[in-house]
Amino acid sequence: MVMELAEKISSELDLIEADAPDESVADNATLRAAEACRSWLDASLTNSGRRNEPAIYSAHAGLLRFVAYWLEQLSQSVDASQKYKPPSRFILPLKSNRKPKKADEDIRVDGPLRACQDTLTAEEELRPNYKHVLLMAESKWSAHNQNTAYDQVIRYTRQMYACQPNRRFAWGVTICGTLIRAVLLTSDYVISSEDMDITDSAGRAAYISFIVSLCYCTDYELGYDPTVVWNPDKKYWVIKCPDSAAAKDGEMRVVDYYARDPIFEAERLFGRHTRGFAASLDPNLVDEPDTFIKDAWPYASADSQHTSQNELDILRNIEEQLGGKSMDKLGVIRAINGGIVCFSKVGNLVNDDTSAILGPVFADFKVALSQTPAVPTIGNRASAEEHLTRNISLRVHRRLALQPLGRPLHTLESPYELIIVLADVMVAHSVILKTSGYLHRDISTNNIMVIDDSEGVHGLLIDFDYAVKTGEARLAIAERTGTLPFMSISNLQNSKIQRSELDDWESLLYIVCWLGVHGINQKEQIAYRKAIITKRKDDEFYRPPLAKWEFGTFEDVANTKLVNLISDSSFNRSPAA
Repeated sequence: MVMELAEKISSELDLIEADAPDESVADNATLRAAEACRSWLDASLTNSGRRNEPAIYSAHAGLLRFVAYWLEQLSQSVDASQKYKPPSRFILPLKSNRKPKKADEDIRVDGPLRACQDTLTAEEELRPNYKHVLLMAESKWSAHNQNTAYDQVIRYTRQMYACQPNRRFAWGVTICGTLIRAVLLTSDYVISSEDMDITDSAGRAAYISFIVSLCYCTDYELGYDPTVVWNPDKKYWVIKCPDSAAAKDGEMRVVDYYARDPIFEAERLFGRHTRGFAASLDPNLVDEPDTFIKDAWPYASADSQHTSQNELDILRNIEEQLGGKSMDKLGVIRAINGGIVCFSKVGNLVNDDTSAILGPVFADFKVALSQTPAVPTIGNRASAEEHLTRNISLRVHRRLALQPLGRPLHTLESPYELIIVLADVMVAHSVILKTSGYLHRDISTNNIMVIDDSEGVHGLLIDFDYAVKTGEARLAIAERTGTLPFMSISNLQNSKIQRSELDDWESLLYIVCWLGVHGINQKEQIAYRKAIITKRKDDEFYRPPLAKWEFGTFEDVANTKLVNLISDSSFNRSPAA
């Protein structure tokens, strides 16, 4: 049906492009939408010699409205032979060249798209909000700017992950002159379609087919998580966590938890997309949570060299060695429930993983990747956020319910409290290594939480996704693990020297440096970001201290740290310095 609808709409657009519209079925709004993109369809827009990217945004918006209007007409036809099933949604544009709400960067976006239940607001382009953006479209004047378009879509989509707690993967669109590409953005890869030339009937038909498919597909095919659902009336998320006790009996059951927006967001496009929610089993106690829900996409592999226990098993083993009371006293998180996230797909229960997202493409892509000498990169620069080892290309969606519930590190009030928390965490780190043999391998700001009791603040060590037992063959393999700004230099350089607790202690040093520059608590961090934005308005080439710890290749970050650690000026907090 989708292909048939796309062909009908495409043929109508061909008639309009040929100045022969069927005015008996096309209303005024539809004709206005077609007129808005006519100069783009016949290439006169891009052949005019003037660089006018906003005109491409407007033409693309007109094309989207044209498709939406036709879908609505065909689904409401009084002629039974011409009537089609109504779409699940209409894809319509938001305002272009605006800074979206909920952004942590001072950037304007080109072509954000939204999902609407009707076309009544099609002519009303609202200011974009990353929380509601369905996908990002980036327009460039020429095909020579394709890599730049990719880079921009990646940058925008990172914001979508941070603002949408139920986002599993994302779609995007690049428009370079008259050439369009559909883009699929996963935790590790950016996969692009071939060029679809909007001036060519076949190219238009292919792109319209893509848009119509988005209008009819399921939410999980759009990239949303059906096991994390927003309740608009109660204003909380309902999160289905696997019941690990039932899994032991060979059953598949879930436990519902209730939470407000996450206390940890997925801040990066590539990686595990770890999110953390403060949750409760009782919806009436959603504002008195006692459980930490961790949602992440760690690697999994059939390769025995890279197979390790999952975090649930690791935490259970540590608890067995230490005992529950000792874990609470020591400040180590305990697993209550958890497992692989599953959902129903065409009547079958499937594990949510990379292969479920990519379908048949996954096997083909693995073959292509194995035959490629280097990891695919997007844009002119390699990214240190690409996947951490070429031998692993499958991620599995896991969710854990953990206790006790701590608060984020950025809620601390003073350097004194920070030192206490960091000291507690590294004591726990050392005890776990000594008694259970597990090396954490990801000491970072997001993996340390704060717990309170009558004696004051204490540290809580969480996130054992990268933990590995000493003595495992995997520990001897050169393997980059951790969170980029806090990875040790040896780790960044992928040194053949076996990883040890010294790498984790080095990560602690980088946490102190990072918070010393960016601010310990949220108030200081917000003030620092505002100061950076102000400084960049005066000097567009200004780069804040430690900026290169977060972006670039692994080797670039390692070299930057080597230079920074011998220079006091690298850690000056003042943007004016």
